[in-house]
Formats: sequence, structure tokens, C-alpha cells
Amino acid sequence: MICFECGENAEYQHHVIPKSKGGRRTVPLCGVCHVKIHGRLALHTADLTRDALRVRKENGMKTGGTVPFGYHVKKGRLIKDGNEQKAVRLILALSRKGQSLRGICRELEAAGVARKKGSLTWHPQVVSDILQRELKAALI
Repeated sequence: MICFECGENAEYQHHVIPKSKGGRRTVPLCGVCHVKIHGRLALHTADLTRDALRVRKENGMKTGGTVPFGYHVKKGRLIKDGNEQKAVRLILALSRKGQSLRGICRELEAAGVARKKGSLTWHPQVVSDILQRELKAALI
């Protein structure tokens, strides 16, 4: 492909309207011209990235980091995992009954509840992280 701007070999397909703003059409650009265009844009790369991540999050898509316990990823989207969701409900129920983090770990291990990747060993910090995430989600 030939650069739309200077006629050199194109390396990029640049969205005329940013993808995060709904743009679909692209023009071929070489690396030098691509940098020049991003240097002139009112919206800089950080703004575009922030917009793209917002759109992905609004559409229920994964935006980075590890997959939280209780979910798996399918086609870029976080999907509830039935077995892990049962474990989350058990963790919440045991916490409501006043069970300590270590006590919850013992109950999960005794019930044979697996963590991600099949481990049957539970750690208080993992349980605490799950509880914090669930409490945060309930407040939103």
C-alpha cells in the first residue's frame, strides 16, 4: 500500500474518525505521516485510549488485568462462570455469618471448591479480594 499523504510505503491503517468515536474508514499512512497526524490531533493518543477503554467497558468487554474470579473471557467479553459464581455466593454467605477469612478458606477447601486453574488451596487474601470486589460492585 501507498501512504495517502506522501506516497511512501504505508505501514498503518489510520482511522479518519477515531474508532472510539465510531469511525470505521481508514487511510493508509507511512510511519512518519502517522506520527505527524497524531501530533496535530486535538485528541491525543491518551484521550483516544481512554475513550476506547470506556467504550469497551460500557459494552461489557475486558479492558485489561487478570480475569476476576467468577468470570471467564469469551470473545473479549467477561462472562459469568457458573461454578465460580457459586463459590462467590458461598464466600458472601459465610462472610455474612461472621466467618473469618481463614474460616472461609477452610470451608471452601473442605467443600472441594477450586480456584482458577484448579487449585484447591485458598488464601485469606484471595477471599478478601473477592469480598472487596463484590462489595464495590454492590455500591455501584
